[in-house]
Amino acid sequence: MNQPESDITKPLVSVILPAFNAARFLERALDSVRNQTYPANRIEVLLVDDGSTDESLHIAEKYEHQLYDLKVCSQPNQGVSSARNLAILLSNGDLIAFLDADDRWLPDKISQQVAVFDAAPTVGLVHCGCTFVDQNGKKLENWSRRSRVDQGDVLLDYICDFFLITSSVMIPRTVLDDVGYFNESLKVGEDNDLFLRIVASYLIGCAPQPLLERTVRSDSLSREDYELDAHTDLQTLQRFLESHPEFARENRRRIDAHLSDYLFSYGYRLLEDGRLEQARDALKRSLRIGWSTRAGRTLIRSYLPTRIANRARAKWT
Repeated sequence: MNQPESDITKPLVSVILPAFNAARFLERALDSVRNQTYPANRIEVLLVDDGSTDESLHIAEKYEHQLYDLKVCSQPNQGVSSARNLAILLSNGDLIAFLDADDRWLPDKISQQVAVFDAAPTVGLVHCGCTFVDQNGKKLENWSRRSRVDQGDVLLDYICDFFLITSSVMIPRTVLDDVGYFNESLKVGEDNDLFLRIVASYLIGCAPQPLLERTVRSDSLSREDYELDAHTDLQTLQRFLESHPEFARENRRRIDAHLSDYLFSYGYRLLEDGRLEQARDALKRSLRIGWSTRAGRTLIRSYLPTRIANRARAKWT
């Protein structure tokens, strides 16, 4: 199929789409790529089925006749990082965009992000605004997480709030070649690990409009095992701070405030789940970094008999 001459100069965008038992959502994700206003002949989709046992692979293969350039491959289940890395290796694009199988892009997503790169070609990453929806596509008005549209030098802000969402991100291939791909040893937080490497070395850009609908799923791994999620986040931060001692020293006050607050929230959740020893450990770590009345009260509450602890909780919250 010949490409229209007017489109040849536009950068090729590779869409990286891993799928594992995503049959419920996959058509919606693929339709959102098909409906992009960016020229279809400048988009390629690399879909890696990561050992699905549902109809994901069948649905993906059906779309090979509906998208201009869709490549489908499968592998035994090895995790999302492995699937994404394989897709990147198989891709040809100048720009790499990530789309999780349960998310959906709005039609102008690629066009607006490419325009940001056109205006600022040296940025290392462009993200976009985001709307959070439930599994039925209904907007979540009071969802605890918020989309941020920061740009420029965001390193300190990112360390204190891992605000980048994978499906919102587009990255030049040259940047990935520079900083490396996803860490396949991480079961969660692999995106934060990669994005932290990027924002440590590059300015970032943003298309601020909400161009992504991020699906909040109760069965996501980070929500099922928040202990693993917290452990990974804290390890990622620790590794970075140890490898950047001058940055850590210059920003110690704000970083400590973030770590203390993070450990308090983690300890509070552990306590609510009845995991007393783990809760006490997290709360003590929080207090060693920085004193707060709420962390101190929560630690005291963890040692009280249940009836008295419940009274204290009602009084202190």
